[in-house]
Amino acid sequence: MTKLGLTPRLEILTQAQDMDQAVRDFGQLESTGWKNDQGTAIHRENPQGQFYTRILENFCAQGKGRVYRYWFDDVVTAMDLCIADESSLIILKTAYNEQASHGTSPAFLMHQESFQHLFEENTLSRIEFYGKVLEWHTRWTDEIRTLYHVNGYRWGFLPGLLGKA
Repeated sequence: MTKLGLTPRLEILTQAQDMDQAVRDFGQLESTGWKNDQGTAIHRENPQGQFYTRILENFCAQGKGRVYRYWFDDVVTAMDLCIADESSLIILKTAYNEQASHGTSPAFLMHQESFQHLFEENTLSRIEFYGKVLEWHTRWTDEIRTLYHVNGYRWGFLPGLLGKA
């Protein structure tokens, strides 16, 4: 990055009070790309943004939430929203700024630096990417697991009302 005159910097946020701004920043990143065009970008004001803010605040309050924020100089270029325990880090969502990439892959560079720190700490036994397997995930691992979603309803008649019977 120094060849481009840019100084990269990795920041790790773990405090509950930082999560509101972190989700706002994440929403800004998603709003610069294709997710905004499809109407699926997180915003702090939409239900998805409010969900991630609450869940990250709750996990951080227990010492189990992390947000990785990767900068080129003073511009946030990539972010990961994560939860963790003593042995695992689960990357829930990744976003990057397509316009500020300077012909690089900011998310890949962020993962390279953050994973290097995690490997040096040697406290985790696994890092997982949550969601659909994408090509860039397979650059980090060839281990893929199927994820199953199960809905449970308190009252048996609800699935029928919701058209899910």
